Amino acid sequence: MHAAPAPPPAFTVNNASVRKLLRQTLGEHLEYAQSTQQVRQFVSSVDSFFQSTESLASLGKSLYSSRAIVFVVDKSMRVILWNDCAIGVTGFSREEVAGRNFLDLPGLVPLGATTLLERALQTCVENAAGGPKMQALELQLYSKDGRELRLLCECTPLLGNPAGAGMLVVAQDLMAFQSSIAQREMAALAETPALSSMQENHHAPVAVPVPAAAPPPVPPNRHSKSVANLTGWDEVSPKYQLETVLGQGSYGQVVRCKHVATGEVVAIKKIRNVFSDPIDAKRILRELCILRQLNHRNIVQIKEIICPADISRFQDIFVVFEFLPSDLEKLLHSPQFLSAEHIRWLLLDLLKALKYMHSAAIVHRDLKPANVLLNLSPVAIKICDYGLARTLTHSQLSHPSAKRKRDAHSPQAAHKKIQRQLTEHVVTRWYRAPEIIFRDHDYSTGIDVWSVGCIFAELLSMQKTSVPSHFQREPLFPGVSCFPLSPGGHGQRALPQDSQDQLSTILRVLGSMAEDDIAEIADPDVRFYLRNLPPQPRKSFAEMYPGAEPEAIDLLHVMLQMNPRKRASVDEALNHRYLASIRSIEDEDQVAPHPIQMEFDDAGTLSIQEIRRLMTNEIAYYHPHVRQQLQAAAARPPQHRKLQ
Repeated sequence: MHAAPAPPPAFTVNNASVRKLLRQTLGEHLEYAQSTQQVRQFVSSVDSFFQSTESLASLGKSLYSSRAIVFVVDKSMRVILWNDCAIGVTGFSREEVAGRNFLDLPGLVPLGATTLLERALQTCVENAAGGPKMQALELQLYSKDGRELRLLCECTPLLGNPAGAGMLVVAQDLMAFQSSIAQREMAALAETPALSSMQENHHAPVAVPVPAAAPPPVPPNRHSKSVANLTGWDEVSPKYQLETVLGQGSYGQVVRCKHVATGEVVAIKKIRNVFSDPIDAKRILRELCILRQLNHRNIVQIKEIICPADISRFQDIFVVFEFLPSDLEKLLHSPQFLSAEHIRWLLLDLLKALKYMHSAAIVHRDLKPANVLLNLSPVAIKICDYGLARTLTHSQLSHPSAKRKRDAHSPQAAHKKIQRQLTEHVVTRWYRAPEIIFRDHDYSTGIDVWSVGCIFAELLSMQKTSVPSHFQREPLFPGVSCFPLSPGGHGQRALPQDSQDQLSTILRVLGSMAEDDIAEIADPDVRFYLRNLPPQPRKSFAEMYPGAEPEAIDLLHVMLQMNPRKRASVDEALNHRYLASIRSIEDEDQVAPHPIQMEFDDAGTLSIQEIRRLMTNEIAYYHPHVRQQLQAAAARPPQHRKLQ
């Protein structure tokens, strides 16, 4: 047997040239720059970062949201941070990488690269105190689908991290830059159109006859990619014209398209190998089923699911969504500011969507700025991404409004435990309600209210009188790890991040929990943990957001109660005096005609064949001729049942 050929060695390159290229590529990614001076200021901040030794905790949200690939390893080469860009470029999810040793990921890291990373880590740990602050590497990795990735990296030591010494790697994918960015002049960014040109002909939604705010000039995504190299989209092209790639990852791609007959612009999501994993397949099925039945102007709509050429053997699906050019995360990262009226309208729309969704017995479980799509003209928001959504039982729905005090040992609580339990590990960490962190199996719609409260706080930070620079905006609770008692993906416990875990981050803002609230927590380990924490004072929301109105601060306070029984319900938030000037009874009272029921959620484990049958039914909903074929096939004797 012949040995497999060794991969080409990864190699170091001149440090100065790497610094120059990184500065320019990071500068290129500075969104919506209006002048060369802005780029220079950003580059200067990058230089300052490279000259300092930072702790992971102090870097906060910027690492996760950076448009550069960022990962952090501890001194044993265990991955303790894997950012969103790394997920998008490599296709490896955070659950697949975080907490694992880099040397145990051969599908991602070839042998030559592991050797080089080990040397860089050793140098970082040994020399950080008095030696060079960083190292430059060119690194070869592989994406999940087997593509070779060549990364230009800066390796910086991390000494102040509570998890121990480690290494921060900031990288750019050279293969993505076909023309040499190193040869470009940064002054070319000065040609970016001024944002003022995007402000014309925008109108705020008008629900009642009150003066409406002009919409914020939110820039659309300028980093979309060419569709020239897309493959496997033949089933779409006869009906839709492909325009630009909006995003891609291990699941597939999202492409902006135009309907050939009508000219309507849509976003089409291709999901590859739908049936390769039963859990993922059921999640996709659940989202399709939920969105088909939700009909609200603040919830994204599915236009259709493209009918596969072979309805009985398809592996990929193409879901056609209405297109919105931006989202709240892009808005928060942009240099724009919001008026008090902008924030009021955006929050009202979020709460109206929540009321409708909860009336349909659906809890979203993953509300965050990136899952709130944003239209520019007219200004409108739509909640998207229902992959983690679940249906609720009647008792779970009645909990927030009834405001019952819970007793973990009561017969009612015991009865609920035999109900289908809701999973613990949901909601992106920064927007995760305390009851999820506390491992409460019986959480309800209050978790969505908490998440919207966190989003509301970020919107308040967009008032210039609250946070003067968009570089200073950050989430309200930017924890860097799970609560130590809260499991992560695959049952992993949180990494030892000490005071930077999500619970500690929340308590540093909201202060220590009162004893009567702790007593209502069902888990004795959680109660013991909370009672032994050092006292924490409460921070003042009014001081954190000095530009916010007193009514806004009061609403934020009641939406972010640690005890879900004391937290505002959606109705209470809608009836709050903060929204009194713009609320419309007709709009706010829109509810679903009936609760959504998904029998397969109570059916236990589904086989791939069952999931395929149910997903085929979802496709058939948008195509009458497919429904007729399915009905005809079902009417035939068993030996003749074959879908044409």
